Amino acid sequence: MIACCVFGMLCMICMTGCQTWHDGMVFYDDNWRSINGADVFHDMCKAGKHKVRRTRFVSKRYKRIDTVVWFCDDEMGVPDQDAIDWFEKWLEDRPGRTLVFVPRTYETDVDYWEKTVPLSKPADQWKAEAKLREAESHLERFLADSASAVSPSAVPTVPISPPSPHSTHTRFRLSRSTAPLPDKTQCDWFSLEKRRKVLVADRLKGVSAWTDRLDVSTAPLSIHVSLDPKGTGWTTLLAGESTTGQTIEPLVVAKDVAESRLIVLQSGVFLLNEALVEHERRKLASRLIAEFGEPKKSVAVLRMGSGLKYIEDEEAHMPQNSPLVLLQLWPVAILAWQLILLGIAYTFWRWPIFGRPKRIAATKVADFERHIDAYAEMLARSQDRTYAYNQIERYLTREIR
Repeated sequence: MIACCVFGMLCMICMTGCQTWHDGMVFYDDNWRSINGADVFHDMCKAGKHKVRRTRFVSKRYKRIDTVVWFCDDEMGVPDQDAIDWFEKWLEDRPGRTLVFVPRTYETDVDYWEKTVPLSKPADQWKAEAKLREAESHLERFLADSASAVSPSAVPTVPISPPSPHSTHTRFRLSRSTAPLPDKTQCDWFSLEKRRKVLVADRLKGVSAWTDRLDVSTAPLSIHVSLDPKGTGWTTLLAGESTTGQTIEPLVVAKDVAESRLIVLQSGVFLLNEALVEHERRKLASRLIAEFGEPKKSVAVLRMGSGLKYIEDEEAHMPQNSPLVLLQLWPVAILAWQLILLGIAYTFWRWPIFGRPKRIAATKVADFERHIDAYAEMLARSQDRTYAYNQIERYLTREIR
């Protein structure tokens, strides 16, 4: 018993290992399913009959990709020069390609928790209120001037209602980072600048392919940042404004690069998971997908920071949701390949017939010996020796008489 326990512990240690995974080699990333994720948009691309894959880096496989939708993970992040150079060359290498850049300038937390608080159970109300205050504090930090942003040590705790009268949890500490964000970021393609006041766009303008039969008055778009394209050749596909007559803000702009296309969004306000609950925003997402071209395009939904992350290692190109990833992870790979080899050896030992072929002698149907063998096999199945002896004795007695 002790030996079995020791052997089991050794097996668990070997299966656990201590080597880190290759970047991007995960079965499923929870960030895709979060309210600020892109899982719903990924499924919409698949519903549009495109071949879609999730990635966390750029690799050689992008030579076969037709469209890249890049969700930037950095707040107020813009592509660095290496990323711009790489993707411009990628757009020029083959005609008909499309690059869509989605900056992280909008998060759905406030909208989500404002809807959730009234629907929460009384026992869970305090948690929802805490999440709402956390999201509101994060939005205030995002919109604040970088010069006047508070330091992490100066962030106060937020008092909330405890879950029960007997609970000792009377205060809630914000868990989000409070590092100040720049007021403006820019690259060769465009610049992003914080708005001092959030623009709630309930009217849309732009090309007819984007604005026809669309009414966002029931689900206005929150615009936190101004998008300003650089250079010439840009076309505003979609812009938002409010009924109060505030400044029109571009939401989607595009320009041609060689025979391909670059599309930049102001934010993911109509692409994130929680945002796509609204029907009108799903229409906007569908019209972005229509910009990819005919169905059966190869689409990569990329979640990456503002810097280029290029992976040369072919091992990291394994599809993220494929069980074949296990064959490349140590120490599982060692055990898996050994089991595969043992299975192949067992198959060759158990089923195939080795040696030179030979003709098997035909059996005679009238051979009485076969009848005896079959009868003996039937008696053996009963597993009753006394019964078998009695049957044989009765048979012999009948023959003698």
